[in-house]
Amino acid sequence: AYIAFTSGSTGVPKGIVQSHAAIVTMCKAMVAALDVQASSRIAHVAPYVFDVAMMEIALSFGTGAALCIMRKKDLIMPEAGELEENLSKFNITHFTLSPTMLKSIEVDAVPTMRVLSVMGEPLDRRAVKLWSASRKTQLRQMWGCTEGTILQSITPPIRHHDEPQNIGFGLDRACRLWIADPDDVDALRPVGEAGELIVESRALASRYINQPDQTARAFRTQVAWKLPSAGTRYYRTGDLACKETDGSITFLGREDGQMNMHGERIELGEIDYHL
Repeated sequence: AYIAFTSGSTGVPKGIVQSHAAIVTMCKAMVAALDVQASSRIAHVAPYVFDVAMMEIALSFGTGAALCIMRKKDLIMPEAGELEENLSKFNITHFTLSPTMLKSIEVDAVPTMRVLSVMGEPLDRRAVKLWSASRKTQLRQMWGCTEGTILQSITPPIRHHDEPQNIGFGLDRACRLWIADPDDVDALRPVGEAGELIVESRALASRYINQPDQTARAFRTQVAWKLPSAGTRYYRTGDLACKETDGSITFLGREDGQMNMHGERIELGEIDYHL
């Protein structure tokens, strides 16, 4: 269907082949998770080079919802109240943005807004407290990687006591999330213990372009803890996370954000989480 490139935050950007079947599967799951309807109005703000732009387009084309193309100058460093004014002008109901941009929007300032989805960086506690009190708008935190076809997890509507690092549950009808030993992906980690985040899905990217070794390392067709299933594959994200008792996932950062002391591996993201 298309080729997307990773951000390159962990090295040189890699080209990733996405199939038509993968984007259709994810589109259906995202429509259900975000309750997008034909009457919805979706803000299209992401640059086309990012896969979030494909999400915005797919949500619209998959439902008949209006895709409202926002001007770049209306989004970068807006004056106080300017962003809300532009969103209100288009009667936007669904908007995906970063937590940094979220700070430019006052709670309930956009009367038509039903779902604000944040991703790309962690929420802070102030945003959780503010938006959990909204009477009109759901705040949802999402997480995804390009290799997993845009989006792999989403929280229920944020509540005041939710942890900002919690990224919710695997996207229903599209994928499941597991926590494995970073040194042995065939061994799962117990609840509450940090490990590598593994995405199980039938909608993973096909491969890295011209990088067979990287593809073989990152994508697996089977693991020891799950019976093989036709079409299901597993992606090693390289991210640290832990599973909570309710089955949700707390994101702890990159696996390479670690240090060794006296022969013991210390995971800095886990320390930050507990503090």
